[in-house]
Amino acid sequence: MIGCKVPQASDIRQLAILDSELQQDSQRDGVVYLHATIANRANHVQPYPMLELTLTDEQDQVLSKTSFSPTEYLSSASMETSVMMEKGMSAASQFRIELPLLINAQLASGYRALLFYP
Repeated sequence: MIGCKVPQASDIRQLAILDSELQQDSQRDGVVYLHATIANRANHVQPYPMLELTLTDEQDQVLSKTSFSPTEYLSSASMETSVMMEKGMSAASQFRIELPLLINAQLASGYRALLFYP
């Protein structure tokens, strides 16, 4: 009645990256795509999490670490993204992302991806 919004419940333990892969763009140097499937295993809607990508060298030493907001890794259509953000991740669901990145792929030999709530 007074315009208050109750935030969606969030439980990071119920979110998982089921699979992920960094794939080089064959047409453009320095461009790679992070392909990943993100799952909400909870029986309730959750807000989309932040995504952290860490690039590592051959000794698993960190070369760079970058965080991406849901609006950055979701669909590029701003209307769809805003609707998705408002609705949140459906219960017991999963979705696939394809995130283009500009990196020095020759230095990076590994990566780690994780989800978190700020």
